[in-house]
Amino acid sequence: MPTFANNTQPGSDHAIVGVADNGIGVHGTSITSTGTGGVSGSGIGVHGVSTAGPGVRGDADNGVGVFGGSKTSSGVGGMTESGIGVHGVAKTGVGVRGDSETWQGVYGHSIGNAGVVGESKDLHGVFGICHNPNGGGVYGTNDARGGFGVQGDSKSGNGVYGSSKSAAGVYGESAEFNGVLGVTHANGHAGVAGVADDGVGNGLYGRSKNREGVHGETQSYNFAAIAAFMLNEDGVGAALHAENHGKGVGVFAKGGRLAALFEGNVEITGSLTVQGVNINKLQELEDKVKTLDQLVGDLWNEVAVLHSRLA
Repeated sequence: MPTFANNTQPGSDHAIVGVADNGIGVHGTSITSTGTGGVSGSGIGVHGVSTAGPGVRGDADNGVGVFGGSKTSSGVGGMTESGIGVHGVAKTGVGVRGDSETWQGVYGHSIGNAGVVGESKDLHGVFGICHNPNGGGVYGTNDARGGFGVQGDSKSGNGVYGSSKSAAGVYGESAEFNGVLGVTHANGHAGVAGVADDGVGNGLYGRSKNREGVHGETQSYNFAAIAAFMLNEDGVGAALHAENHGKGVGVFAKGGRLAALFEGNVEITGSLTVQGVNINKLQELEDKVKTLDQLVGDLWNEVAVLHSRLA
């Protein structure tokens, strides 16, 4: 049979205690106000114990079903050895809600499993909203070396997906390592891939203050470290374009067998220097040699005419 005790003695831990073997430990019902309310200065405001049914249950049509308040401890606390410590159910509203002015609204802690788990059939498992421009909708931190701040796993979709209207969809920053690192174990796919299918944006953009903007390495026997392909059959742009706005060269190439190999015609609009010799100047010298050769030929002709007259 249920037992109930209203403890009013000072120094006691429990303000209201309800115990039941099969039924509800404490049940409160209200039409316009709090169904069950317990307030304590240092201990538990409401404590209900049941071996089979709910330890504490509160029903209210318009007010709070169960309300707990405490100055130094938990307002509402749930404890279980194998089941759910606190369980909230709602048909159209929020199942469990936590509010705080200066600290976490909802806090979860676990030694061997996830601190907080969210699960949904038709929408997001965990959904976060932030109204501070310097905060995140969802934030994760890991203070163990080598751990993940945020990890996403998916069987067939994207492991982590980011979307933004005016800023970066996914942003990564690191003080001592790569800002964003991508690894793939599938043939024909890239560790990091960039696609721009609208407007005139770049598929992949790299910028650096002190080193290469884009750096590529490979240990392949016959593939290039960086490859560029122009796939538009009517396009007139270059597959690979290089410009230097400083005092250096546009393209620098160094190879074990050849520094460069061109398959097809080559057009040079400027001068060509080979081993320190300007080919344009050689052309000028060649033209002068041809002119001198012509003059020498004319002199030999004049000498031949003079010999014929003297004979």
